[in-house]
Amino acid sequence: MFWALGDCAFVPTVDGGTCPPTAQFAIRQGKTAAHNILASIQGGEHKAFQFKELGSLEPLGHRSAVAQVFGVNVSGFIAWFSGRSIY
Repeated sequence: MFWALGDCAFVPTVDGGTCPPTAQFAIRQGKTAAHNILASIQGGEHKAFQFKELGSLEPLGHRSAVAQVFGVNVSGFIAWFSGRSIY
């Protein structure tokens, strides 16, 4: 059996889609992958990866960005600073 996670993995979601190749998904896939690897070794049940996107961020340069966090649109310096602080 093969295991993959992160930006280059095709990870299905519970609703039938696939996870976008972003860090917020890749970071959280590790816990589910570890559980499923142990389940395979020990004969347990696998669980599906579940995570709801927190938002998205696009830096524009010159200390400016656009972001959507928890459904709220933010732009300019505040969006850029938030992104730099998080990542």
